[in-house]
Amino acid sequence: MTIRKKLLALFLAILIGAAAVMYAVTHMVLLRGLAELEKVEVIEDLARAANVIAYDTAVLDDQALDWAVWDDTYQFVVDGNREYIASNLEETNFISPKINFIIFFDNEGKLVFGKGYDLERRRELPLPASLLMLGRENQRVKGIVMLPEGPLLVAIEPILDSNGNGPARGMLLFGRYLDDDRIKRLADTVQLSFTVRPANDPALPEDFRQARTALEQGNSPFITLLNDNTIAGYLILPDIHGKPAVLLKLEDSRKLYWGVMPAIGYYLLALMLVGFVVMATAFWVVERQVLDRLTALAGGVAEIGAASSLSRRLTIKGKDELADLARAINGMLASLEQAEAQLRYCSIHDALTGVYNRAFIEEWLRGLPESGRRAISVVFCDLDGLKLVNDIFGHNCGDELIKAFADLLRACCPENAAVARVGGDEFVLIINDDRPEAAEAICTSIRAAVAEYNRSNRTAPLPLSISLGTATGLANKEDILSLLGQADNAMYREKFERSRKLRRSFLPLLKKALVARDASANGHARRLKNRIVEFALACGLTDFNPRDLKLFALFHDIGKVGLPPDVLAKQGDLTPDEEEIMHRHVEIGFRIALAVPDLLPIADWILKHHEWWNGGGYPLGFKGEEIPLPCRLLAILDAYDNMTSGAPSGQALSHDAAVEEIKNLAGIRFDPRLVDIFVDMMDGGNKEEASGDARA
Repeated sequence: MTIRKKLLALFLAILIGAAAVMYAVTHMVLLRGLAELEKVEVIEDLARAANVIAYDTAVLDDQALDWAVWDDTYQFVVDGNREYIASNLEETNFISPKINFIIFFDNEGKLVFGKGYDLERRRELPLPASLLMLGRENQRVKGIVMLPEGPLLVAIEPILDSNGNGPARGMLLFGRYLDDDRIKRLADTVQLSFTVRPANDPALPEDFRQARTALEQGNSPFITLLNDNTIAGYLILPDIHGKPAVLLKLEDSRKLYWGVMPAIGYYLLALMLVGFVVMATAFWVVERQVLDRLTALAGGVAEIGAASSLSRRLTIKGKDELADLARAINGMLASLEQAEAQLRYCSIHDALTGVYNRAFIEEWLRGLPESGRRAISVVFCDLDGLKLVNDIFGHNCGDELIKAFADLLRACCPENAAVARVGGDEFVLIINDDRPEAAEAICTSIRAAVAEYNRSNRTAPLPLSISLGTATGLANKEDILSLLGQADNAMYREKFERSRKLRRSFLPLLKKALVARDASANGHARRLKNRIVEFALACGLTDFNPRDLKLFALFHDIGKVGLPPDVLAKQGDLTPDEEEIMHRHVEIGFRIALAVPDLLPIADWILKHHEWWNGGGYPLGFKGEEIPLPCRLLAILDAYDNMTSGAPSGQALSHDAAVEEIKNLAGIRFDPRLVDIFVDMMDGGNKEEASGDARA
């Protein structure tokens, strides 16, 4: 195909495309305007339909008022004379004004007389019970009332004399069913097509249900297309109490829409003719000034796509839109290149530490040759006790520990090594060195860095502890899994040995951490340790292991290592928020005890040692003998020691004052029986010793 034919095809396509765009735009603009006009017309017709119903209600009200303000009616309510009924409540009185119900009520809302009439079947109707209830309201109203038989227009007027004077002797109700026949008469009156349906009718057609949902959501009135030729509007008419009564549906033909559509067609045809002339005139300009450069631009983009290289750029001369397009594409390519680099970085780096992640290791494994003789060294690293750190100090502290360890690994690794985090607390080092001593040298450097970190962070609650494992072997797909397994096994062997040592040293570390947070804790715990076994024996208790009781005395407040230092160090009363924070130390201590085998037997005691005898303690609100006995023992000793040592208020009490205070709290905080034993024990020769211990 020649260039000219291609250009011709292109311009024809542009012409057709422009026509299509103009068609779409014209439709969007004009049809939107037409839709608004249709909507306005439907809204106006809805208002007319609602007004004709309101007018019908007003006419009914005038009829009721005409009867209510009449001396004969005024007298009839009093004497109920039959002549009034015979002359005024015959069939003609219902048929001519199209009334279904005439009901008289006295001032107490009681029925004086009422009659219902079926205008279609020409027979009397029973009075609906719900209609009789309206007489009790004893007020003037007009509007719609929903009855089981359908919507009813009602008008209620006070019964006065012919001059409109009172006092009122009751109320007169006129009712007219708003049935299909009545709606048709009203619609014919205003030359509209509308219907009404009860708003709560379970058998509503689908369009009514959709309209009701929209109207209940505040979209009033609701306008919708029923089909290409009909548009409908919906409106909720309330009853006399303001509640939804009926759905008014009005249908209009779309005369305006179908009247304008042919004009749109002629308009678009004219546009196409003008466009064809313009295209023919511009054909030779476009051929030389646009298409050649556009072809070059498209070719450049295609080349970049085929090469899958975001680093390449387009070159288009000029200062027109095509040149701007080329620059925009170049800018987009630069942004994509930068985003690709960032995405690539994030995909292979750990978000917390910035080192490589497991995806990097997996990608590296996929890139290994099937077989080969190049050797590497692998170091597996594991952060010991991370779960316990998270449980005690929170995940933020654990994350800081992980980041610190990652920084140490980066600092210790040579340029030919890569550091990757492959698990929550596991790291792996890939070293391009086939000498086992190189891996050992790096491990030595890491251990030295960890030791230096611990020396520089002596105030840290727990020291940094790691386990390492190394292996050297061939870097190929056949041998790499075995190599990684060797390093992993070596690391876990060291971790097993370190965990045994860590368990043996963990209690001293916890004690050190507690003293670092609360300087008074050491002496306080020692004094409780010296007394709790004696107190237990004084109570005649032999069922508890003395070692467990002493551990309980030493570590009952171990959970305070997880509390903010400023709360622990505060002198005087705590705020409610600070008290809530302080109360959490029993739960933290419980989690610590569950994680430390030596403290496991006393974990439940640590959790409940702040429960009160009367149930006013925390965290579980236990009371009485629900509280473990060791907790009740320690509660008394703990309170006595705090009183006589001045912790935490700083004002120490004498022995006698402390004992008196504990006696006052018997039955409230403390077990009364244990308080008596404690007082006897302290007054039986230990008074001087207790005071001396408190000063120690």
